[in-house]
Amino acid sequence: MRHTVWTTLLVIVLGIAGLAPEPGTAQPAPPGDSDPGLRGRVEAALPQREAFWGMILVAKDGRAVLSRGYGRERPADPDSGSVTDDSLFDLGSIAKPLTATGAMLLVREGKLSLDDPIEKFAPEGVRPKQPTGILVRHLISHTTGRAHAIRPYAESDVGEAFRALFDAQAEAEPGTQWSYHNGAYCVLAAIIERASGEPYDRFMRERVMKPMGMARSGLPSDKDELDAARATQRGSRAGLTALDHPWGWGARGCTGLLASAHDLLAWDAAIRAGTLLTPEVLADMERPLISIDRERRTSAAMGWFVTPLPSADGEVIRVSHTGGTFGYRAEFRRYPQRGLVIVVLSGDRHDPREVADALEKAALK
Repeated sequence: MRHTVWTTLLVIVLGIAGLAPEPGTAQPAPPGDSDPGLRGRVEAALPQREAFWGMILVAKDGRAVLSRGYGRERPADPDSGSVTDDSLFDLGSIAKPLTATGAMLLVREGKLSLDDPIEKFAPEGVRPKQPTGILVRHLISHTTGRAHAIRPYAESDVGEAFRALFDAQAEAEPGTQWSYHNGAYCVLAAIIERASGEPYDRFMRERVMKPMGMARSGLPSDKDELDAARATQRGSRAGLTALDHPWGWGARGCTGLLASAHDLLAWDAAIRAGTLLTPEVLADMERPLISIDRERRTSAAMGWFVTPLPSADGEVIRVSHTGGTFGYRAEFRRYPQRGLVIVVLSGDRHDPREVADALEKAALK
């Protein structure tokens, strides 16, 4: 009964604000102590107030066990509000698993195949001298074999993005070697645009983010529709916020996700509920494909990184992605077996990985 009343009130309030979730979308559960022991453990692992700036959220089964903001949204502006779970950050490369989700949605709809050669989607007149052997799946898994020859963010349009990849010298056979590749996701964004028949930004906003309940999130082109008052300062860059994005087409797909901790929790809720993708497709996205760090036992998957971790109850799988961009650092970690989520969003003066590691250690005790 209490949950029903809370949900009803939330829908009424959001409706008044024009932020009501789309019908059928998964939403985070209302705040509550679903695991009091967990709350105590992670609270003990929190950084001191003066030692951190940003937002920390720990959730269990869709409920925020701990939600803690540090400092003002724009430290150089004394009139700005305090950081909360609705504050907007630039999450950098956490855009990649979201882009991968968009691609997998098109696969589900039959508009795209993971085994499509990328040449199929290149603009007219843009062709490689010989077939590259690169498939859509290689873009998503960072296994194109051409990772180091594309200038990140420099592409000015779709044609230039394809041309840069086509002209790059092959360093390995596609699918045989992993190397982190921003340019691959720029091309993937172009393929989403060609396969869907919609501009990439509109497709991601209307077909991916909104259905998953990410009502406050957007991409740089959504600047005028996002809440500028909740945009945080770009790290040490006083006068610049998350909405001030310096890149053009070449940033699409690989970076530029403007979102809040609350909306990352909504994303996790949508994954668990199967809002966009079936459990089988989601399992494929999180299946380890190629080892990238033997010491940490981390593998690349389809848009995510997967790491098995020890815990008091046996091995637990972490599905995660980090973000690092102009003025921002971020960690988004999911533990599907435990229904656990850890979000740490910060600026370029702090290391969210250290904070996330401490919270993870405490949570998995």
